[in-house]
Amino acid sequence: MPTPAILPPMNSELLAQLDRLKVQGLAAPDVTTLEISLARHQLAKQYQVLNEEVDSVYQVRDITFQFEGEDVITRLYYPTKEDLQTNTMIIYLHGGGWSFGDYQTHDGISRSFAHLSNIPVATISYALAPEKKFPYQHRQITYVIEQLTQILQQQNSGAPPQLIFLGDSAGANLALSIWQNYLSTQLQAYFAGMVLFYGVYTPGMQTHSWQTIGDGRYGLSSTAMQWYWSAFLETSEQINQASPILANLNNLPPIWLMVGDLDPLIDDTTQLAHQLQVAKVKHACHILSGYPHGFLRFCNQLPAIRDVIMQAGKNAQQMLKGTFI
Repeated sequence: MPTPAILPPMNSELLAQLDRLKVQGLAAPDVTTLEISLARHQLAKQYQVLNEEVDSVYQVRDITFQFEGEDVITRLYYPTKEDLQTNTMIIYLHGGGWSFGDYQTHDGISRSFAHLSNIPVATISYALAPEKKFPYQHRQITYVIEQLTQILQQQNSGAPPQLIFLGDSAGANLALSIWQNYLSTQLQAYFAGMVLFYGVYTPGMQTHSWQTIGDGRYGLSSTAMQWYWSAFLETSEQINQASPILANLNNLPPIWLMVGDLDPLIDDTTQLAHQLQVAKVKHACHILSGYPHGFLRFCNQLPAIRDVIMQAGKNAQQMLKGTFI
């Protein structure tokens, strides 16, 4: 489905939030010109403001895993007391171009998914590029999932875990790619489905939507995306390996897709949906009118985004029950 010739206006409530951040000097940093530590600091300040009022959950707990001599913090969110003994969990991989974000910046999003879906969430604070390059993140996250599943089994008398992969942007790329290429058959079987928001699925920026709205008018630009790819990959030849649409799409669990129609990555999502249909994978693809890339970070400000998360949560529950589509 090509990008429409006439695009809708940006949602007025979102536009007001973006203007508010800009007035406070908290607009998204230009990753192509700002030194990365300063860009991360600026983005962290933006998220701090966005996370001033967050959803409450029964308990939040941090677990630190060791992978190749480095700490990997995973933050667990339990909506209710009963969830402390559950074997069901959402595994959340946050966005940020593989180079930004952690369990603290994405605390608000994690809480919203736990609260509104009524499913515990594990947010993995994976290593960032360019300090760590592809496929380090894939191997690290796979290790953490292995450890988490062991913990879930131990606290549930050996019962197999029931998992949902949740990812947005680069996190959606990681979730799909890790399931395809890094999880054992046993670990794959634990995943009842995936919930993926505005992911990076295709190589490069040759799609119609990138050509049409990749100039940065709605935030994400092709220049920035090229910077993200360059930071993430050791060599440009790896881009095909890091593009899940080119990997095996057969036998995937059910997948629920969401993207805004002002996102230059919209064609990544619609092309993936088409390929999933060809591969006979259960899936649903939804397009949010008037929204650009990265809208989940406004989960504490915009009722429409909370509605989207509730919708995603209901579909995740259906996946866990085996009733999705």
